[in-house]
Amino acid sequence: MSFPSSYPTYMPKKLFIQYLDDYVSHFNISPMYQRTVESAEYSEVSKKWLVKARNASSGEVEIYCAKFSVVATSGETTNPYTPEVEGLNTFPGEVLHSKLKSGKELNNKNVLVVGSGNSRMEIALDLANHGAKTSIIVQSPV
Repeated sequence: MSFPSSYPTYMPKKLFIQYLDDYVSHFNISPMYQRTVESAEYSEVSKKWLVKARNASSGEVEIYCAKFSVVATSGETTNPYTPEVEGLNTFPGEVLHSKLKSGKELNNKNVLVVGSGNSRMEIALDLANHGAKTSIIVQSPV
C-alpha cells in the first residue's frame, strides 16, 4: 500500500503512525503487542516458521505457525544496545543511545550520529534543528 500522494517526502511521525493505522485497517491485520519472541525456527518439512513468544501480560508462551517471518527490531520500543567499540571506555564525552527524546539538550554541542537508519536520520535532523553541531558516520553508501 503506497503512501498517500498528499504525504510529504519526509513525513512526520504522526503521519507515519496514521499510515500504519490505515494499513492495519485496510488489510484487516490484528497486531499483537507485549510479546517477546523466544525462538523462531523454520521447518523444511512444513515450509513454515514456528515462533514461540512470551506474552508479557500473562507470562504464557504462545506458539505461532506462519509461512513468512518479518523481523522488525528497531525503534522506540526496543531495548538499547551499545556495541563494544575499542576506545569507547576512555572517551571523555557522553555516549547516548537512540532513545534521545529531543535535541534541545545538545544545543551547541558536537554530536556524532552513528548509522543512517530511519531513527538515526530523524535524530540527526532533530539535533541539527536544535542547534547541535551534527555529523553522521555510515559504514556504506546510502
